[in-house]
Amino acid sequence: HPRLPGLVMRIQQGRIELELHQLAGGPGTPLLLLHQLYGSSDDWRATPLSWRGPVYALDLAGHGRSDWNKGGAYTPELLACGVDEALK
Repeated sequence: HPRLPGLVMRIQQGRIELELHQLAGGPGTPLLLLHQLYGSSDDWRATPLSWRGPVYALDLAGHGRSDWNKGGAYTPELLACGVDEALK
């Protein structure tokens, strides 16, 4: 089903939930934007995009409005697993 721009989805990554934000809609290949460490999906909101398809921005674990991992340990593997869940 088509998703509307501005839609926020919660996706499960193990015991935590991540927020996935749709920033733009449209036909074509979807684009997933990732923020840098200590950033969030908000980093992309003011960025002009010329992509001709749906655009999504992910809040990785412990960032933005995604859940925090109890005990910390934000390893590259944990963050990559979040990206993998968003791509499903």
